[in-house]
Amino acid sequence: MTNPTAALRALEQEMRKSAYAARQEGLNTLPHIHDDYADRIAAILRQMEEPWQPISSAPKDGTLILACGQIDGGYWRSTAVWREGKWLSTWFTDEELFEPSNWMPLPQPPKGVGSET
Repeated sequence: MTNPTAALRALEQEMRKSAYAARQEGLNTLPHIHDDYADRIAAILRQMEEPWQPISSAPKDGTLILACGQIDGGYWRSTAVWREGKWLSTWFTDEELFEPSNWMPLPQPPKGVGSET
């Protein structure tokens, strides 16, 4: 089985080489398309390598997220949702302690969980 990260890195480099070659041949549209795809691949790779993102980039549309922050010299993690202009934890009851600094999307549930068979 191929390492997905290595495969994406190889694809990103291939797209960038192709964009460079197209520019050298005087093509105008193709390099921009290849650069765009290479940038998207690079963003996916960054997220795979460091899934925690700044809380400022979290969705504020009621989407449940996994949040992280510091408290008493350690880290906590909790599912959270943006409501009424603030982050609400589904685990913490003291909202003053809940100030997330980072977030990541929740993973999908395991296959077969919640489905009728």
